[in-house]
Amino acid sequence: MKEDLSGQADGYNVVFATTFEYEPGTVIVYQAGLALFDGYSNDFLESGPKELTWVNDEIGAPDAECSLWVYYQRKLP
Repeated sequence: MKEDLSGQADGYNVVFATTFEYEPGTVIVYQAGLALFDGYSNDFLESGPKELTWVNDEIGAPDAECSLWVYYQRKLP
């Protein structure tokens, strides 16, 4: 799946929702064209079956001016 999450970005929101559940470990996120990395010491966490949480204070929460794309393998029922 390829999803544009830019509409959820406002510079304050750090939790983003995907439309579908993803297979853990398959999420790839691009913020303003830069690849972000999953994990506590990186940029974001796969924090729920349809949820991503930003943890990198250096890059901050995505704002409304940047593009935010997520790619993932959709979890099958």
